[in-house]
Amino acid sequence: DDTVNKKYGTEGNTFGISIKDTELAKESFYTAGNKVVVEFETELDYATAAVGSAIVNHDDLIYGNESALNVRPGNDVTVKTYRTVAKKVDATTKNPLAGAKFGLYEDAACTKLIAESSETGNDGIADFGVKLPAGTYYIKETKVPTGYNLNTEIKSVTLGDSNADATVTVEDTQAKLPSTGGNGTLMFTIIGGSLVLLAAALFVVVMKKKSSAK
Repeated sequence: DDTVNKKYGTEGNTFGISIKDTELAKESFYTAGNKVVVEFETELDYATAAVGSAIVNHDDLIYGNESALNVRPGNDVTVKTYRTVAKKVDATTKNPLAGAKFGLYEDAACTKLIAESSETGNDGIADFGVKLPAGTYYIKETKVPTGYNLNTEIKSVTLGDSNADATVTVEDTQAKLPSTGGNGTLMFTIIGGSLVLLAAALFVVVMKKKSSAK
């Protein structure tokens, strides 16, 4: 209820709620079995959370009035986080490539984006900047390095205790420039040669006509 959600305290320690006098004045507030529900959520500090290590949250309930306080022991809620990065390499040499980016998705159809990666540097690594609960995730290349073909394959990775910090490697093939030899060149050579022969034949015909005219 919006009337009882005043918070105080500091992050990482305690917080509380104060119940307004208007609520305390209601007879229904003192009805046996009446409950006051407190909900809260915490945010993960990406920089300091250890991948694959247990993060323990604990809550106790302290309640009462000015003359007496009661403590009800709470629960421990343990969570773990996991991480994945993409690595871009040349399909032939296996050398890392700079200039690629990727999307991290919840679904195999890649419609539910979780995060877009940084652009790969000289080490070929693209970081998504998020830590994740256990589960299966999907990675798709969204930006291709200069001179390479976009890899349209969707890669999946399952994160958990046995695969806490996973690297997904994506290979790109070099884009091929139009060939300067082969059948295409041969065709142009044939056409060009034919035009030269045709021009020579026309020249001979013209010269013969001039000769006969004399």
